[in-house]
Amino acid sequence: MQAGCSLSTCWRASSLRPMPDARSPHHDAFPTTQRTWIVDTLRLVLESREPGARERALTELRQHIMQRCFEPLCIYVKGSSFRTMGESADLVNGFFASRLSRDDYIAKWTESNLPLRRWLANGLVMHLRERLREGRIGGKPLEMRDPSDLETLDIPALHEPDAAMAMERSWAEAVVAGALNATLRGLEAARRQAAWEVFQLHFVEGLSYEAISARTGRTLLDLKADAKLVQRRLRSEVEQALRDDGVPESRLEEETDRMVFMLMES
Repeated sequence: MQAGCSLSTCWRASSLRPMPDARSPHHDAFPTTQRTWIVDTLRLVLESREPGARERALTELRQHIMQRCFEPLCIYVKGSSFRTMGESADLVNGFFASRLSRDDYIAKWTESNLPLRRWLANGLVMHLRERLREGRIGGKPLEMRDPSDLETLDIPALHEPDAAMAMERSWAEAVVAGALNATLRGLEAARRQAAWEVFQLHFVEGLSYEAISARTGRTLLDLKADAKLVQRRLRSEVEQALRDDGVPESRLEEETDRMVFMLMES
């Protein structure tokens, strides 16, 4: 069984956006007590004395980061002035090979105030600037039509908001797609596929609970409970992805709101 609904539709219709309420003060520093999969895996990498376990954890961590961030970073390159340097996939893969091969690279991220995706975007910009200064890409001389090309291409992500926004939108789509798939897999493992079907019938197809009850023979109470189950699991998956990206608890609602608006506009 597949998810079967668009990202924006599932996101908007399932009421993942939280109701407005009083928000606690923002804390930009990455919380040292926050437990996420990335932080826990990184701790294993840094503290393990068993080389095999350490290498396995490091490989898993790199693969997770590349899977989640590869496409958004490619989208950034395609929308930026760096696109003239070569294929976006080649440039991003070169960046990953250069930076993620360093055991301490992700550890440095936890010391910053940046979400992981923006830390990586900044790292990508710095990597491409380094290649430009060296006058080569992939070991080959970089052909310059004009000496001003170097200065034109040497632009930080902050100065190319359209490319940065495209990257953010791509990242949000990846997060929601991952949340949908994880939610569906969890429901299937628990043999609760019927809950997903209720969710789609009500929120995506727009059927009332009464109409679904007439179709399935199930009670309204059961149908509403199934729909809420899916909503809770979806929101939980999205929030965990935000935590893994370094978003503090105090800013989860703000980041969720930003993702809602980006997907609504896409």
